[in-house]
Amino acid sequence: MIAEMVMNGLRRDAAQLDGFPLEVFPQKVQSIVLDWHAQDDYPPEFSASAMLSAASTAIGNSYHIHIRGGWVNNPSLFMVLVGPPSLGKTPPLQAAFAPIQRLDIESIARYCKAREEGVEKKPVLAQVILDDFTPEAMIKVHSDNPKGVVVKVDEFMGMINTVNRYNSSNLIELLLTAFSGAALKKVRVSDDKLLLYKVGTSKAYGGSTVFWQVDHMGQVKAGKVIGYDPKTGHRVKDPKPQVAWVHSLMGIKMELRECLFGEHLLRQCSTKQVVIVESEKSALICAWKMPQYIWLATGGLYNLKPSEALRGRDVILIPDLGAEESWREKMEQLKPICKSVTLSESLTKMATDDQKRAGLDIADFLLTEPTAGMVIEQMKQLNPELADFILALQLTPISTSEGLPNGLRVPEDSDNSTPLVNN
Repeated sequence: MIAEMVMNGLRRDAAQLDGFPLEVFPQKVQSIVLDWHAQDDYPPEFSASAMLSAASTAIGNSYHIHIRGGWVNNPSLFMVLVGPPSLGKTPPLQAAFAPIQRLDIESIARYCKAREEGVEKKPVLAQVILDDFTPEAMIKVHSDNPKGVVVKVDEFMGMINTVNRYNSSNLIELLLTAFSGAALKKVRVSDDKLLLYKVGTSKAYGGSTVFWQVDHMGQVKAGKVIGYDPKTGHRVKDPKPQVAWVHSLMGIKMELRECLFGEHLLRQCSTKQVVIVESEKSALICAWKMPQYIWLATGGLYNLKPSEALRGRDVILIPDLGAEESWREKMEQLKPICKSVTLSESLTKMATDDQKRAGLDIADFLLTEPTAGMVIEQMKQLNPELADFILALQLTPISTSEGLPNGLRVPEDSDNSTPLVNN
């Protein structure tokens, strides 16, 4: 210990820390900070501050300081690293929080396994680090993690802009309303899909959604910004498609290297079947409806490509209507990598001709309540002879008060006006 103190003292002098009080830290921490400074030229003040923040996170609410009377403080810190670009703020922050990040990954894996096994008690997602959140989501994470959480963001303004951030995304507002059954202002993000998929928002296009592409190694590859119609929830394409990339909007020149949306979940849940769709929005909706699978999105018709992230996985492909043949050809390229690859034809078999012409996807079916006419058309697709039967007898569908088909009725001038078919 004494030898380490002496060596650290000499190293502090040699580093010329300009008054930063590194000596107040434990000797082991000083050694790490000085090593980072010597090997990678990380500013010691950034490294020490990052480690102090990580230590505060690890302690959480497990210890408090009784100052006097009823004044009790926990080790909560507000830490901002300020410096010009490329000075070395992010690397020491990532290194300091790496052990906690690994614990988060393991916790998410256990959570996914529990969800997959269908345990009686709903599993709780124990997550300490929040890097993409909303006030509503943070309330839920706090309630699930009484020891405390940390908000760790690369850009300080990114944290400031999270206040009421859902108000700037038409898609997220629609999704939250649809799946919560309540007004947005009453929503406490009853599910964790927005957190798991790392969905963000942007002020571009007057309010848009950011789909971050994070690969299976945890590296952020890109962020796709898409504008959605607040009434329909569909992408805005007229007069000009509202789609862009985060780096382009920020004026950053870089080579775009995309990955599958949701790819980072593959490492967290290694046993689930993987289902790939085209649209990011569809992947989110399907993950809400069918959480027993890992839902990924290519982000476009032609983006289905072989990926090392899919090696050894059981994969199901669900293209939009009309894109089946294109994906069938691409499926052959996936077979050498995947354990198994299947192209689902369920949508094609149940879709009406109008739905096929419209190029609907699986999310459209999950969010659309079928009308009587739609169900009859689907029945015709499954049994072509039924079409001749309906035409010959001039039958029309009967609907319940909810709009669902209840049967077929013969014309009023017929001798028998009772339903011929009842479901």
